[in-house]
Amino acid sequence: MTRRKRSLLWTFSGAFLLVLVVGILLQWLVMGVVLRPAVRSFNAASREAFAREVAAALSSALAAGEADIEGILERAAPQKRGWVAVFRDAEGRIHSSRRLPAGEVGSPEAREPRGGGRGRWARGGVEVVANGETVGRVIVLPSRREGLVMPPGTPMPGLLFLPVAAIMAAVAGLLLFRWVSRRVERLELTVRQVADGDLDARVVAPGPDEIGRLGESFNAMAARLKESRDSLVEADIQRRRFLADVTHDLSTPLTTIRGYAETLLDPAVPKSGEETQRYLQFIHEEAMRMDALVSDLLELARVESGSLPLEKEPCDLGAIVGGEVERLRVAFREAGIEVVWEPPAQPIVVEADQRRIERIASNLLGNALRHLPGGSAVAIRIGRATEGGVEIVVEDDGPGFRREDLPFVFDRFYRGDPARRAGGTGLGLAIVRGIARAHGGDALAENRSGGGARVRVRIAG
Repeated sequence: MTRRKRSLLWTFSGAFLLVLVVGILLQWLVMGVVLRPAVRSFNAASREAFAREVAAALSSALAAGEADIEGILERAAPQKRGWVAVFRDAEGRIHSSRRLPAGEVGSPEAREPRGGGRGRWARGGVEVVANGETVGRVIVLPSRREGLVMPPGTPMPGLLFLPVAAIMAAVAGLLLFRWVSRRVERLELTVRQVADGDLDARVVAPGPDEIGRLGESFNAMAARLKESRDSLVEADIQRRRFLADVTHDLSTPLTTIRGYAETLLDPAVPKSGEETQRYLQFIHEEAMRMDALVSDLLELARVESGSLPLEKEPCDLGAIVGGEVERLRVAFREAGIEVVWEPPAQPIVVEADQRRIERIASNLLGNALRHLPGGSAVAIRIGRATEGGVEIVVEDDGPGFRREDLPFVFDRFYRGDPARRAGGTGLGLAIVRGIARAHGGDALAENRSGGGARVRVRIAG
């Protein structure tokens, strides 16, 4: 199942947003539970003292004959304090240091007592006495609505939040950085392990974010490196075994040629004409074996380098394959193997290199000839392939391929179980696949359901 990708940007943004919200809630609780009662008590005492100051100023001004009560209040109660001084005279008229619209918090009209003198005026306020006579009362009210957290008059309460928020953000940033740095350290440790040669090391639980995707990419890279190393090791083993086999296959005919040549050149060894002719025939056969081996090596080198020269021309595939069958029929008869050739009903003409197609048929039949026991049967036919193009099919009723050999039968140098091989260099099927791919096709090996092996070689055409 594909995991949803997640970015570290949203992780950090969400973490800092959470820190901000938690910090605000904690600050709100601190202000509301601890500071609010203290500020309220302080404001009540301050307002009471301020009301006495305003009342004293009114008393002096009224005793001196001043009649502009609002002007007196404005001078005695500057608006910057955040309070409104309200004076109610003996006739019930309301005067304030700041004119507010009706109904606004702090408006004298909004604070007019109800129920016959009860309310703020009945509960408190400071009397204003002028010339020995009480002329009214003064109260001090906040000029704005009381907040959810702090009462009006609190000096810049937001500043109290800044240190707490800064400390919490710093702690959260440190924790997040530590979390990220630990993941990076684990990734670095795995990289070092792989660099030291441990290609089995993997990043554990990489995660869905950027670092996690980097870990997954690194795991995939390490897996590919391990596969490449294993394939190189296997190729090196095959190369060493191939070199040993080639050395053996070359040394055997060379030893034979040398022995017969020395016998022919030694005048002390009596030889009849018939023996000389037989020795020369042995030398020729061994030379042909060496020539075939060298030819296979050169052909494989061309195939693997991608420079296999093709001289394409219209070719009758049935005639080519049938010719190779007839050429090897005597060898199959001597080996006790029956060959069944099924020529096509109509000529199958393809654009191909005739010599290379002959090589395909020769290698397929030679492979069957070397590995099938006496009494077996091999059938060869050609026809149109379901994938497109034409195909050459060779199948037999022998022991078939070993299950563990099937993925490698077309690999270079591969010869299966050395204890069961019957000659050859292990290059024949590799050359077959290379020629088929050069012609736009491929080769496939499989075991038949009823027993035996089947090799299908497809070429474009």
